[in-house]
Amino acid sequence: MSIVGRRMTESITKKVIIAVVLMLIMFSFTEGDYTPDARQLQLDSIAEFPDSIVPRLSFFSSHDNIIAFSGVGIDYADNERIGGLREGEILTFNSTLDPSISASFDVYEDSVSQAWDSVITTAFVSLLLATMGLLFSRDAYKMVIHPIEKMKFTVQQLSENPLLHLEKIKNRNSSESNET
Repeated sequence: MSIVGRRMTESITKKVIIAVVLMLIMFSFTEGDYTPDARQLQLDSIAEFPDSIVPRLSFFSSHDNIIAFSGVGIDYADNERIGGLREGEILTFNSTLDPSISASFDVYEDSVSQAWDSVITTAFVSLLLATMGLLFSRDAYKMVIHPIEKMKFTVQQLSENPLLHLEKIKNRNSSESNET
């Protein structure tokens, strides 16, 4: 491998490593929470103790975004809120112990938050890719194209004046002798 090839490989490798680390950091900030959902556990608790009011009171007091509930003698639906939501903004849970017990939740705020996270991630990745492309182009210019252009300029000067190189050496020697 040539010196230029080795330098380009090292430069590209360093930049790719930095880009991957930056993307991992960005993705960790916008990653969703994948912990078990307490709503499911509470519905199972209601199904396990259908005669007890404590799990039901706890369930309704801890969730302000309930738009529908059915089971254990309760049928509730907030049709006005349900009508204003899209299908993806309604999250429904069914009890694993008694499938007749279900609850639906308004997750509009969560979907907006996820959408903004996606927009920010897309913008960050696009900016990162554009920056990396510019850096790669700059490195290619500095390591490959610029030296070739410099050689081309030197060859053009020599073709116009073959004694130019000798004149430069003579001028350099004379300036050195004048300094001493």
